[in-house]
Amino acid sequence: MVTVFAVVGSLAAARISIPLSDQAMTLSRVLLACVLTTLGCASKTRRPWDSRPVTLSDIDSITLVLGAIAQDGGSRELVGVTNTGQMCLIALNQHSFLGNYPLHEIESPGRLCFNERLVGVRSKDERLIMDLLRSADFLPVTDEGIRQLVNMDTIAHTDLETFASDSDGQFLRAIRDHILAYVETEKYIEVAKNGLPLHP
Repeated sequence: MVTVFAVVGSLAAARISIPLSDQAMTLSRVLLACVLTTLGCASKTRRPWDSRPVTLSDIDSITLVLGAIAQDGGSRELVGVTNTGQMCLIALNQHSFLGNYPLHEIESPGRLCFNERLVGVRSKDERLIMDLLRSADFLPVTDEGIRQLVNMDTIAHTDLETFASDSDGQFLRAIRDHILAYVETEKYIEVAKNGLPLHP
C-alpha cells in the first residue's frame, strides 16, 4: 500500500492510498496518477504535453500552477503553463529511500524529468529548466480551474487569473526551491550515475 500526499494550487490536501500488486505502477507513476487525477485526466488518456508538445528552447518563461509530493521518499512534481500557453510537467524523483533501483529510466531515483522524459545530467535542457524555475511566476489555480485549463489548446494568462485560488503559492515555491537546491548538488550527479546505495 502506497500513500500519496498531494497538495494542489488551492492548498487542498488529499491522502490517497493505492494498493500495489506485483505488476502495479511504480511509485513515480503513482505520483503522476495523483497529479493527473487532479488534472481530470485518466491514466490511459493523452496528457496535455502529449497532444500539445512543447520544446524547451521555445519557452521564455513559466507560471507554476499545481504541485504534488509523494510519500515514496519525496518525489515532487510541478505543473506549469509556458509563455506560449502550453501546459508542462517538471518532476524530480525521490532520492531518500535506499535500494536497488533501475538506472537511466523514467522511474530512476533522483532524476529530473520534463514531460515524463529524463533530462540529461548537466545538459543544455537541464540548464534551461533550472533557469525557468529560478525565474518562474506562481499563480496557484483551483482544482476546477485546472480541469478547465487542461482542455484548452492555448492557455492565456487571463485564463489563469480567472481560475486563480486564494493561495499565496508558498507550497509551490517550496517544491521549486527543493528541486533547484538538489539538482545543483554533486549528490544529484552521483545518484544519477550510480543510483542510491543499498545500505547507509
